[in-house]
Amino acid sequence: MAKTIKFNLDCDNYSVRNLDDLRNHFSLEDILDYFDKKLLHKWLEVRGYEEELKKVNKITSKDSLEIAKELIKVFDIEADENKIKEDLQIINYRKDKEKKDASLLAQKNEISKIITSYKDGYDHLVDGICENANDISLIKANLNEIIENYGDFLYLDRREFFYKIKKHSTLALICALMKDELRDYFLPKRIIVQDLKKDNEEVKAKIANYFLNNSKCLYIRSLGEDDISSLVKVEITKYESSSFILLGYVYLDKSNIKSNLSKYHSEIDNKSLDELFNDIEDKHDLLDTKTDKDKAIMFDLICKKLKDMKSLQDELSDNLKHYKGNTESYWNDIGTDKDKRYMLIYMSNGAIVQSLTDRTKTYEAGDINNKFVILDGINFNSKSDKFELYYMEV
Repeated sequence: MAKTIKFNLDCDNYSVRNLDDLRNHFSLEDILDYFDKKLLHKWLEVRGYEEELKKVNKITSKDSLEIAKELIKVFDIEADENKIKEDLQIINYRKDKEKKDASLLAQKNEISKIITSYKDGYDHLVDGICENANDISLIKANLNEIIENYGDFLYLDRREFFYKIKKHSTLALICALMKDELRDYFLPKRIIVQDLKKDNEEVKAKIANYFLNNSKCLYIRSLGEDDISSLVKVEITKYESSSFILLGYVYLDKSNIKSNLSKYHSEIDNKSLDELFNDIEDKHDLLDTKTDKDKAIMFDLICKKLKDMKSLQDELSDNLKHYKGNTESYWNDIGTDKDKRYMLIYMSNGAIVQSLTDRTKTYEAGDINNKFVILDGINFNSKSDKFELYYMEV
């Protein structure tokens, strides 16, 4: 017959061997836990406390307070009912917190698995592009899947993505520029109005200050906020009478302006009016590469990498299309299709192009080179045998 193994209960950090120990070191939280796990029943059985075991077995309530009252009776523990309720509240709070913590940990682990799986899927597609640097079909397919299923992650990873594909595949870099969703990550774009609100006021302040020492006063009117021209474009008119200056939407007299804008004096006094107008034009025409240094660097690297057409032709082979010739000022579709899109890489100065679907707009070399314009079909116009165009089908 197997020998019964006796064990102790840990109550209130004390190893309980008998009922006296249990009474002296009674812990409601510990005893309730042992009761729920049936360890209390087993302990009473192996220790030979048959009477107490019978009483414990008769406890059928599911209510923690009732169970606690019954156990206190069984083991003859002196306790105040209000104190029992208070202890139970603490115990239940701890249990609920443990459950919530366990649930949150499980959710965190599950989310971590999802994120890891998501990143692995993204990395697999990017690695596939780099490992198949000259397979344009695979590159385009992987880019499409990245955009469709991993767009948010790509936005966060856009810098690492750029430098990785630039290192491994020029073809992939060009294909990325064909995607509308990716072009904004790497090509310059105009800054929206709200990005210039602070600069707006600074420019107007500088102009106002510049004219403080002039004999004629200045009237500055900012265009309406709903007008796109309010991207710092400012209309300026000189008046014979020197009554006031309107700065933005705030009226200030000369003394106030001079006081409020005195910090600009040293910077402005040596500037000419033309230079100040150039300041406005820079702000008005501001590209985000002026403020986003990372993007400016990436764009500069793109331009440098795609500068040498001969090397690019050798690297991209038939993927890079080339046309060279004199069309005698006639429009030539150079074998392109109006139902297909083409990205223009480089065009000689002096040549011009149009889209086959929009003959109202003509593009010169300055509109094409380093702009990576995409057209529906290509109409090419040239007056020289040396004029050429490099492009790729999107």
